[in-house]
Amino acid sequence: MRSAAMRMSLFRGVGLLHLIAGVAYLYWRITEGLTGLGSLVFWGAELYVWLAAVGFILSRYSQVRQKAVPGPEVLRRSFFQLPRVDVLVMRQRDSLEATRQTVLSALRLDYPWERLFVHIVDRVEDGEMAKVAQAIPCEYWPCPTPTTDPLAYLLGSGQIQGEYLLLLQPGHFVEPDFLWQTLPLFYDSPERAPIANATGFVQAMLRTLGRPQAVHPLQQLLAVGSQGYQAAPLLGSGCLIRRAALEGIPQIDIRRPVQLGCQMHCRGWQSHLVRQAQVTGVLLPLRNRRVALLAIFSALRENPFWGKPTTQQQRFQYLWLALWAAGGVAELAYLAVPILFLCTGWMPVPAFDRVFFAWFLPYALLGRLTWLLAFPPSLWGAAWQSERQTGSQFFQSIQALVQALRGVPPYPEQPSQLSLGPQALAIVLTLAAMGVGALRFAGNWDPTWLELLFGLVWAFYNLMVLTVRPDDHDFAGFALRSHNPAPEETTDALPNS
Repeated sequence: MRSAAMRMSLFRGVGLLHLIAGVAYLYWRITEGLTGLGSLVFWGAELYVWLAAVGFILSRYSQVRQKAVPGPEVLRRSFFQLPRVDVLVMRQRDSLEATRQTVLSALRLDYPWERLFVHIVDRVEDGEMAKVAQAIPCEYWPCPTPTTDPLAYLLGSGQIQGEYLLLLQPGHFVEPDFLWQTLPLFYDSPERAPIANATGFVQAMLRTLGRPQAVHPLQQLLAVGSQGYQAAPLLGSGCLIRRAALEGIPQIDIRRPVQLGCQMHCRGWQSHLVRQAQVTGVLLPLRNRRVALLAIFSALRENPFWGKPTTQQQRFQYLWLALWAAGGVAELAYLAVPILFLCTGWMPVPAFDRVFFAWFLPYALLGRLTWLLAFPPSLWGAAWQSERQTGSQFFQSIQALVQALRGVPPYPEQPSQLSLGPQALAIVLTLAAMGVGALRFAGNWDPTWLELLFGLVWAFYNLMVLTVRPDDHDFAGFALRSHNPAPEETTDALPNS
């Protein structure tokens, strides 16, 4: 605990120095370090990186130690009566079998059967689905019209009475101890339970049908809620919601979960994200960025405050969105500069000389030291992988912005595959540039050794980022086997109903 407090104090001091050094470097660049239009464009990318550092440092600057939550064994002993939980499997156009398997995984939850109730909520009435639900057995509720929001319909119908609602989508599986890992976050202490704290919902990672690891197209969002910031995003499937947090929200629409989560946050409720790797990268540590961006654009565009932010929180959301939109372009610029330098000799500064390094190195080294201090050593590897995942899928950010402005809906199936082509092209171009630079230096190109070394090191760093394996791509089915395989197909009826 003492070392963690010391590391946090050092992080704050070094982070502040990093931002100051960044201001000095950017000022030198704009006043003395510009060489033309291309140099000005790259300065904009450098400004984006500095702004990202500001957000990252501020998001962790006032970090408080995560409060200990009661463990499952304590809850089992202390609660006289556990709260009722209604599991809602939201079906739209999903197959009967995917829906059935998800329901069976929910019925296998390690929880008292008399306090767990599983429901299938169908967008339209389906006689075959009703027969499957009757055979399991579980409740089956079709919406009266295809445009009716299923969550709003169930809440208004009086058919569910649980204090907590667990929302699932067909094809997702919950681990048996899911509720024991999430319910404690809703209570201050088991001795005084049930005392309601400010937690409105808990979002968790889920495994999907046919995939061994926990992957969801929208669950790669920044995990601020996993580090004690109480601001996790609501992503629809895999979220346990306190029923009281939904009261008073007009026009509940679970089809826009990010927007619904914002509505709960605006009413003072907090949220947490439960995931295997609790790491936050340099402000934007996510994979599948294209889908995440589209989700945020869609949610905010449907928000009644769209176009006229009226609160500080909403203004911050729009600023955050603008930073996201610039992310892919900034990453592309950082990938392109060493390629251009090694192939043509073009530089975004007058020269990679001692003057440049006198301004640049303090800023860069303090930034990397800040990054190291932000995480305990045990998480450095995971944080580095997060940084690689973010940088390698630059194309998704650019495509997300274009498609969001065009109103194109997100493509949820293994979105990182869309980045493999641009990622491979960037790898080939970087390798070719390193070879061309070496040949040109052996010929008639006469940069200094310092300039050539800097260009090669920059290109090599880009290769380290670009050669990461996308998490949600199994490369033609060669995925590693899971230690927790998906539930086997079964026709046995289970006692929970």
